[in-house]
Amino acid sequence: MKFVIPVDLSNESSEVLLHTAKNMKNSGCEIVLFHTVEPSAIGSASMINLSDIIMEELEKSLSNLKQEIESVLSSTETVKTIIKNGVFEYMLVNVTENEHPDLILFLSKNRKSPEKLLSRKHALQILGKIHQPFIILPPKQQLWPVRNIGLAIDAREEPSKVTMDSLKKISTFFGAELKPFHIDTLGGVTPDYYRNESTAVETDAEFEPNVLMGISNWCDNQNIDLLTIVTQPKNFLEKLFKLSITKELIQKGERPILVMTQ
Repeated sequence: MKFVIPVDLSNESSEVLLHTAKNMKNSGCEIVLFHTVEPSAIGSASMINLSDIIMEELEKSLSNLKQEIESVLSSTETVKTIIKNGVFEYMLVNVTENEHPDLILFLSKNRKSPEKLLSRKHALQILGKIHQPFIILPPKQQLWPVRNIGLAIDAREEPSKVTMDSLKKISTFFGAELKPFHIDTLGGVTPDYYRNESTAVETDAEFEPNVLMGISNWCDNQNIDLLTIVTQPKNFLEKLFKLSITKELIQKGERPILVMTQ
């Protein structure tokens, strides 16, 4: 498994990252620590030739973080660092296109956390261009252990075989059981309604007019540690609505969320 993990080099996010790295020990995974220096971070410093000094200090801090992470890993894991100057969303797309990670991990206390990104200009459009799965870790939540992964399925957005193969790889990495489910807001849907070649497993169906409440209740009853939301390319209004639901789930902060775009 290859992870891209955006970091802001703050003490808070570094602590969360260190805890995460400890749980990756002996997994043989690849970790890419990614930091962006946005134009506003330097301001007019470049006019007085301080930008190079700032970059050198950031590179040193990132290198120190890499060493700290390596100290809790085994020899089977590798850690790589990338630092870029530009708008975070665009640089993230660039890094994922070049690195081809299996998973992107957003840390809860990071200043670039998704709930903050969603309020930024162009963030909705840019995040929609990320095709790799990404995990959103809410505040005060840890990613490990992951024993049960819930997969929310929509009749209009059935997961493709590629999506399911990727999700099974993630489930295997965590040693977790995959549990597909559907929140039926109208009633009358049988559990095997969503059985298809993509899922190849029985999908639980639960009646609840309120989708968010239905998801929350089902996940609580099934002891879900990681909730998976599958999205597909949409027009702007549909994407805005879908992301608003995801944003509400993030803000509820009940459990980590895995977002997969197909």
